[in-house]
Amino acid sequence: MYLKSIVFTLTILIVGCSDRQEETLKIGAMLPLTGDNASYGVYCKNGMNLALEEFEKNSQLPASIIFEDSAANPKIAVNAVNKLIKRDQVAMILGGMFSTTTMAIAPIAQTNKIVLISPTAADENIPKTGSFIFSIYPSAAIEGKVMAEYVINSKSKKIGVFAQQTPVAEAIADSFISQMNKLGKSINFSATFPEKTKNFRNIIYTELMEKDIDALFISSYASEASGFIRQAREYGFKGQIYSQSSLYDKKIIEEYGNFVDGVEITAPFFNPENNLAHLDEFRMKYLKKFGEEPNVWAAYGFDVAFLALKSLKESRQNKSKIEDVVLNSTLQGVTGDTSFNPDRTVNKSLQIFKIENSEFIKVK
Repeated sequence: MYLKSIVFTLTILIVGCSDRQEETLKIGAMLPLTGDNASYGVYCKNGMNLALEEFEKNSQLPASIIFEDSAANPKIAVNAVNKLIKRDQVAMILGGMFSTTTMAIAPIAQTNKIVLISPTAADENIPKTGSFIFSIYPSAAIEGKVMAEYVINSKSKKIGVFAQQTPVAEAIADSFISQMNKLGKSINFSATFPEKTKNFRNIIYTELMEKDIDALFISSYASEASGFIRQAREYGFKGQIYSQSSLYDKKIIEEYGNFVDGVEITAPFFNPENNLAHLDEFRMKYLKKFGEEPNVWAAYGFDVAFLALKSLKESRQNKSKIEDVVLNSTLQGVTGDTSFNPDRTVNKSLQIFKIENSEFIKVK
């Protein structure tokens, strides 16, 4: 009878806590869910929902994520974030996925003292916005530096650089060039091309084929980079081509086939070559819930949501400032071990892959 009384009392306490509105951990997420970039946002959203489900199951704390569509448009993103803050009164915001939308909403989050964590924005200026702003994605500076340290030990001697005219692509290229110079290797030439360029033939003819180089580093979004590579190969460029992690996508191989064979790229920690237990568990649970294998965007969605929920829980339990909890957090995530420097830049490793026989082969 005494044991039954204890169980009954605990049940009342648990139900009572669950019913209290202030105990619900409420997060907002701003993702591209419509438009040309919707596939990125949908995968990321799936990862977030899986993290939410796992967190509620393991912590027995009620939590919710309110999703808003940015359509990858900074103006729409601003409206969405204002809604999440003022109407929905979320405790934290996840997003955006692209640097342009993230940079548009970061000052709003900072002014309102709402922690914002981007899952995939790489602009190194994002954390500089203020003490409430974070990104768990390796910055452009890190990506360019990692590739330069790989290239410096390769057989490539005369290297050219092409960058798309976007902040992130140019930052990766600048970091690559800077690190190569620090390592004692000069770049033979560098050039840029406009965003959304489709016909590169004039650029390739006047800027590439007349240059005496044996290797090329191209920093760009996936569609432009792969289009550039195809047209360069068609023009007869036979040198080694290096690029960045935007090309780590099976769809690129399916669409461009032999044209991208031999290209070496930076790649995220989450990839099929890594068969660690916690990665396999994530893949299995994602497949069971959504009926397909997760990609890297789903993995980043999972990690950013899990980090946010974990931090909110700890903040409430310890009565600590949420921005301080996030800053001092460590996470053994599916996208790699994650921690932050005092300036809120993320610590994260990358890998190098080569596209070979229509497969991504890890080389470093």
